[in-house]
Amino acid sequence: MPVTTLKASLIAEANKCVLCGMCLPHCPTYSLAQNENESPRGRLVLGKALLLGNVEETTRLVEHIDHCLVCRSCEKCCPSGVKFGAFMDGLRNHLSKAEAPKHDFAEILVNQEKRRALNKKLWLGQRSGALSIGKLFLDDTDARLINSLPKVERFQALDDNYPAKNAKTATVMLFTGCNSELLGNSLVFTAIELLTRLGVSVIIPKQQACCGGLSRHHGDADTANQLEAQNIAAFEYDSDVPIVTLATGCGASLLDYSALDNDDASTHAFTSRITDINQFLLNHLKMNKVSFKPMAKKVILHTPCSMKNVMRQDNAVHSLLNMIPELELINLSSQKGCCGAAGTYMYEHSNNADALREPIITEVEAQHPDTLVTTNIGCAMHIQAGLKKSGSAVKILHPIEILNRSIHSGDIGNS
Repeated sequence: MPVTTLKASLIAEANKCVLCGMCLPHCPTYSLAQNENESPRGRLVLGKALLLGNVEETTRLVEHIDHCLVCRSCEKCCPSGVKFGAFMDGLRNHLSKAEAPKHDFAEILVNQEKRRALNKKLWLGQRSGALSIGKLFLDDTDARLINSLPKVERFQALDDNYPAKNAKTATVMLFTGCNSELLGNSLVFTAIELLTRLGVSVIIPKQQACCGGLSRHHGDADTANQLEAQNIAAFEYDSDVPIVTLATGCGASLLDYSALDNDDASTHAFTSRITDINQFLLNHLKMNKVSFKPMAKKVILHTPCSMKNVMRQDNAVHSLLNMIPELELINLSSQKGCCGAAGTYMYEHSNNADALREPIITEVEAQHPDTLVTTNIGCAMHIQAGLKKSGSAVKILHPIEILNRSIHSGDIGNS
């Protein structure tokens, strides 16, 4: 988008704000700072003034913009319908228009060769103990990254198609996400196993790319747009098949393609097919008779901002897990806002990120669950790092890992 067009669209979005302040109690950074500049309303005013040339681009102003988690809680409650996520992404792109920001982690995630090469290094580093020793000599950001890593597994190549193991009931295309190549794709294989056991055939488009969310949130719209075009092309050959996502951060980023390309028919056709795997499973299980083995476990549920505020399919996980007999499911009462992960935010703004995470850690320790469940990899990494720091042994799982263990194999496919 040309700079003049971008500025005009951002100013128009800011003009929707009526300064009512309803967003303030929903904003995580405002709750921490109690500073108007750290609120959605404040950032809209600052951004508009900058775009109009009424204020200069100072370090302090940019810090207020950078502190935003883009959790979109404000967007969900805004009576004026301000597309705050798109505004923030566009504003960051405007701020970095002279030179795209260089974020090593983002550059790795968008490059398949780099992802797979680093996967091998991380896998070897964890098993040899080299990472544990090496972090002692790293700066705080890199040390935090290593501390947040889950158990890294070697990436395994995927087939193009996985046929249903029982009577075929549906077909889906699976968006695997770039982290599956960086950290190992055991969750992808779990999803494939669960879906095919349920009679769902799975297609893996090989030309799919990173969703581009991290690049866009860092203001690198050029890279994000290239990844968007690649993904739309990769999935368009069978336009009637749902596109299922595993990480809600990816799902939210894919859905945002339509917000950015409002008039593009192929983009709308693509985003209309996006669904989180839990929502797909909930709809699918309602139509197929499936029983669950009892699981006498206490599970605490974390719901990512990407699920609540963008995908808005946050009831699915709760409904699915409630189907399991004897499972005690607890919603996090402390989770009124973002956990502080927000892509690379947990590394770049560690004080804010840790402060936002602390109530969650405190509640988990008080509840003594067997497992914490979440649907986004970044949230899982950030919360797991906090649990490790506090000495907690609570493990974090994706809900489909629990579902796959609990479904009675003999009952699948009966209707």
